[in-house]
Amino acid sequence: MAFFWKPGTQEIRLALLQPGIWDDEISYHLTNSSLESPIAYESLSYVWAQETGHNSIKLNGKEHRITNNLFKALKRLRKAREARCLWIDAICIDQDSILEKNHQVALMGAIYRPRVV
Repeated sequence: MAFFWKPGTQEIRLALLQPGIWDDEISYHLTNSSLESPIAYESLSYVWAQETGHNSIKLNGKEHRITNNLFKALKRLRKAREARCLWIDAICIDQDSILEKNHQVALMGAIYRPRVV
């Protein structure tokens, strides 16, 4: 994943879930936001159980594999006519970068903190 995260900042990535109906392909675009003045977003958190199956979505126009339970959640969360801005750890954090994962985990209190928008 080649994204624009900067170590040592309060910056996070947000996923813009593109609109669609149930059978449409799931598509996202990533954007950066600062926790100091964030774009309005919702956080998705649930138990990441061990699963054997995966599904594909489009992430910035390229195929990206996600777990079945996340795929099902996204199908239910997607709106028909407008994009939805979400923070989802499995998508918004580069799972191949230990440095980034450690930094972003340290920000989770701020990421999940309710905000008045």
